[in-house]
Amino acid sequence: MILKEVKWLSFKVIGKWAPHHAPYIISLKINDVENCYEPHRTYFSLFEFLGVTKFFEAPDQLCGRRKIDRKYTELIVNGSPTKYGDWPWHAAIYRYRKASLKYICGGTLITKVLVLTAARCATIRGETVIPESLGVVLGKYTLYSIDIAVQSKEVVGWGFDGNDELTSELHESLIPGVDDSTCIKKEPIFYSIMLDSTILSSMLDGKKFCAGYSNVLKFTVCAKAVWTNVGSAYFSVRLCKDSNEISASYESDQPPELENAYDVHVSILFPKYTTVYIKLDSEGSIKLAEKTYARIYPYDNNEFSIRFFAEHDGLGFKVHGKKIGVVPYITSLTINSQEYCSKPALGFLDGYVSGYKDYAESENRKLEGNCGRRKVSHTELIVNGSPTKPGDWPWHTAIYRLDRSQIKYICGGTLISKYFVLTAAHCTSIRGVALLPEVLSVVLGKYNLIGGDLASEEREIHQIIVHEQYDKRSLDNDIALLKLKTEAVFTDYIQPACLWYSKASEKFSGREIIGKVVGWGFDNTDNLALKLRQASVPLVSDVVCIKSNAVFYSRVLNGNKFCGGNHNGTSACNGDSGGAFQVFIPDDAQDQSVNASGAWHVRGIVSQTISRFDVPICDPHQYVVFTDVEKYRSWIDKHLEINNEM
Repeated sequence: MILKEVKWLSFKVIGKWAPHHAPYIISLKINDVENCYEPHRTYFSLFEFLGVTKFFEAPDQLCGRRKIDRKYTELIVNGSPTKYGDWPWHAAIYRYRKASLKYICGGTLITKVLVLTAARCATIRGETVIPESLGVVLGKYTLYSIDIAVQSKEVVGWGFDGNDELTSELHESLIPGVDDSTCIKKEPIFYSIMLDSTILSSMLDGKKFCAGYSNVLKFTVCAKAVWTNVGSAYFSVRLCKDSNEISASYESDQPPELENAYDVHVSILFPKYTTVYIKLDSEGSIKLAEKTYARIYPYDNNEFSIRFFAEHDGLGFKVHGKKIGVVPYITSLTINSQEYCSKPALGFLDGYVSGYKDYAESENRKLEGNCGRRKVSHTELIVNGSPTKPGDWPWHTAIYRLDRSQIKYICGGTLISKYFVLTAAHCTSIRGVALLPEVLSVVLGKYNLIGGDLASEEREIHQIIVHEQYDKRSLDNDIALLKLKTEAVFTDYIQPACLWYSKASEKFSGREIIGKVVGWGFDNTDNLALKLRQASVPLVSDVVCIKSNAVFYSRVLNGNKFCGGNHNGTSACNGDSGGAFQVFIPDDAQDQSVNASGAWHVRGIVSQTISRFDVPICDPHQYVVFTDVEKYRSWIDKHLEINNEM
């Protein structure tokens, strides 16, 4: 989509597979008019006379190819030990010193006689060390024992793990690249100096690097263009649901730096000396439409005041976000201490704001739109209460909070659409007040609590939506939505769950409803689990729950919550909050087999339970209280509908 008039358009096409598999353009339409009737599919052949075609062919020596058949092994999880032969070109470099041997660096075997590594690994104070002081081990895997096919007798190991100790086995990590600007923003002084020709690590978990493109071949594919101005949409909305005098107007399809702005109109007669206070939910600016009757002043916490020095009929101003892609919404507007916007219409522009979108990939397979269905199958049985397998719960998410200089895991959540994660309100607020979106992040497709995963993706939070009637003391209405800044890309390991609906219980025909609760919550050692775990939790009636502990449960259960648990030591615990009580509904209600097809539905959200007397940790022999998702379907659907997610 072209946002403003330009004289020409250029873009880069990159193949996703081997370099010799070039994706040629076969169609190019501008406003539904075909401009590439005869695509040129052989333009790479123009380089044959230059000898460039060899660049697009597979290497003669078949380098970079494993020789060990891995069909019989399990998938390698990011950050966990590899297997013998997975990385046969990886070398260990060590140094002799005072009759001892010390592992110092890794390297890569690139020929029969050359190993590639960093210069700092082979120097001291900038001077090259003597060759006799270094040694290289090829085919090395274990640290403290002799390997199957190691070409040396020395013992070496790999990098430091989460405990600041060298790992005992060769580890691997999948490391996505980030651009230089992202690196520099994290640590301006360090990375601006170092990012010249060096690849560096640059993520909060220390696993990303900065990289760039150079020497890219360019081609002209089609040379005909037809341009037509198709216009943009202009509309108005009532900005505050409790006031007809306040409205906002918006023009769509604007450039990214302008699309997060809207005009506000207040149709009221303002006497001289009137004061208007405005509060935004994120950083932004306010500019008066006219400067002849009032002045505007900024305050802390995204608040502004407008003071009239002359009488005026009406007030107009523009609200503009400071960050591209983020719209600052008005959450309060008072005129002479009287609130005129106690029910603000938040999120009404989210479906129109796209930010910069200069890259897209073609999909080789059509993604199914069905929710709550796994895409990865495992043959082994999963034992209740033990670790699951990657892909078993592709909608379960990990929520992290920035606390001073640390990022801490705080809760679980459930992906229910491309933009929304469902969780508990107490996970997203402090003393009943919603946290700032910048301090939270969500990791999708997470399996290992510490370390990387096969296909996890981190998303920043655009908006935190806590239920309006959430009570921090009683945890009533303990439900919240996290709107992601960028949409989730559905894969085998990232999928949305279904939501419970009113007639779902009819499919059980009086049978006991047993749900699954998954998370990294405290185990029997009172520590967070390192891998995602699951437990079968039956739904129990309020009567059974209250009889087990009348003082607590009679006060908590209010018709919008329900109880679940085994009362036997298997339960949700600290760290599982916000996760789902999910129930499998088969496509065929009569099919009760283990391999029945169907979908998982979120029946509840882990909210609270009774703690032990000695420590503030859950008592696994007590029932867990869940927020009843069915009672909040209209609330959830309303926010999904506002953001065009229905």
